[in-house]
Amino acid sequence: MSLKSKTSGVPGFISYMPHKSQIEELTNEEAGILYKRLFSYVDTGELPDFRGNKLLKIIFYDYQRELERDIEKYQSMCERNRINGQKGGRPKKDTVVSAGADINFIGKNPDGFFKNPKNPI
Repeated sequence: MSLKSKTSGVPGFISYMPHKSQIEELTNEEAGILYKRLFSYVDTGELPDFRGNKLLKIIFYDYQRELERDIEKYQSMCERNRINGQKGGRPKKDTVVSAGADINFIGKNPDGFFKNPKNPI
């Protein structure tokens, strides 16, 4: 399966903090190139050409492994949600009213009191 077919519907990607030290070693221009190529890779699935910049290529491969892992995780979550949605969701609860209970108060006062306290703290 190509990355393009994997990334269809993926809302974005995560940049993890362990990459911070790598990114800080880059110039602003190199960091910009790297992030533009990352967005392009997630969007198109095509491996970027770093034109001989080995440092960017090495950092990109770290990102690539994480991106592919995250995309797999996202797809498995979508599939699980799809299967759960086909089941129809959570069943409705039965409301059982005990004898002598006032039906007007059921579910209206979550703290269990029928009236407001006279001296609130």
